[in-house]
Formats: sequence, structure tokens, C-alpha cells
Amino acid sequence: MPEFERDFILRQIRRIAQMVARIVLRAREQASCESGLEAVRAAVADGLGMDYGVLSRLDPASVALLVREGEVLRTLAWIAEQEAGLTAGAGDSAAAERLRRRAIALYAECAERYPEEAPACLEAARAMRDGIDVASMDPRHRRWLDGAAGE
Repeated sequence: MPEFERDFILRQIRRIAQMVARIVLRAREQASCESGLEAVRAAVADGLGMDYGVLSRLDPASVALLVREGEVLRTLAWIAEQEAGLTAGAGDSAAAERLRRRAIALYAECAERYPEEAPACLEAARAMRDGIDVASMDPRHRRWLDGAAGE
């Protein structure tokens, strides 16, 4: 990928992350998690220029193949983590746990494919580990997380 395209993509994903952070903060302050969740999904879809709903239904390995950029993949994992927090705040703990497992799986894929992103991915995944049923995760991601937690 040419450098100018890569720079554009990274600027775009950083802008999306900033928008998501503002939306999440406002939703938490106003205790409006459901509308915040809708706003996050709309902002990500608009910023990515693709159907975020479709992207969020793909398995993490496929997302990693589509994205092809470590910072973008790590940011998508972080967005799933933010969605999980809003979903939990909206009262759907089962969906929140699924989103946390997805976020950890995306972090694992990112760490595997982009070693320079691994420290940030490990830190984020460790922080979320206690909020999920690790046994229900994909065995490959569970092994990564178990290894990461032991480091």
C-alpha cells in the first residue's frame, strides 16, 4: 500500500476513535447507553465508508484479513470494547459479554499479525479478561489470552 494511502487510513481511523470516545463519554454522562450505542455504530460506519454491521458480523480472522493495518485492527477491537461497555450499561449483559469476547479475539488477531501492536493488545485484553467467560472463547484466542495473562 502506498504511504499516502496508509497515512490517510490511519488519520481516518484516529478520527473515528476520537468520535467514538466522545460519544461514549457523552452517553455515560447522560446515562443514555442505547442511543450512545447507535451513535457509535453510525459514526464507525460513516467513518469507515463500509457497512459496519457486516464488518461486526465477520469472524475476527476475516476482519484482520480485510483491514491489513495493525492500528486499524486494534482500534476496531477497542471500538468493540466500547460497544460492550455501552451494551452492559443498557442492561444486556449477555450481548456485552459477546462483544468483550469479540474485542479480545480482535486484539489476539492483531497481536499475532502485527507484533508492534502486541503490547497494547495484551494490556487491553488483560483488562477485559475478568468480565468474560474465557472457557466460551475460541480455543486459539483463549490460549493467547492465557499466555498473555501469564507474562
